[in-house]
Amino acid sequence: MLKRKWTRGRILAWGVVAAAVIVAALLVLIGLGILVLPGHGQNVTVAGAVRWIAQGTTASGRGWFGASLYSYNATNGFPLTVPVGGSFSLVVLISNFDNQSHTIYFASANSPFTVLSTSPALPNPVPPSVDDASFVVVIGVGNAAGTWDLNLTLNALSPEGSG
Repeated sequence: MLKRKWTRGRILAWGVVAAAVIVAALLVLIGLGILVLPGHGQNVTVAGAVRWIAQGTTASGRGWFGASLYSYNATNGFPLTVPVGGSFSLVVLISNFDNQSHTIYFASANSPFTVLSTSPALPNPVPPSVDDASFVVVIGVGNAAGTWDLNLTLNALSPEGSG
């Protein structure tokens, strides 16, 4: 068996081949989205949010939890940027203006968002006369990069959502 001597030129050639293979593998991983370069990841911009509560009314005609519609904006930290596949928390302040308990049964969000969890967990009974209790909704942003508005719905009418 003839043994070849490792010359400076041969070592350099193998180094170039190894570097080319590594660079090609990294480019494939970046192209597939498996490897993301720092500062170049895809993001979801949540331009704003609207919270809507499906609810009944008190004897005086006021919503159990006040206004059904609430818009979040720059005062509430919007717009915000979240990495694709990430999540963020939205704090909803809940007040019960009725003299009896009412339950929030479920929460939902428009696509590409999903409700991942709530704290406290649903169903969440809200005692009478509670004022500004924090209700935290964790929202998943999905895998679609871009700018979106979040529409969050809280249902307090029935467990089936039919009213």
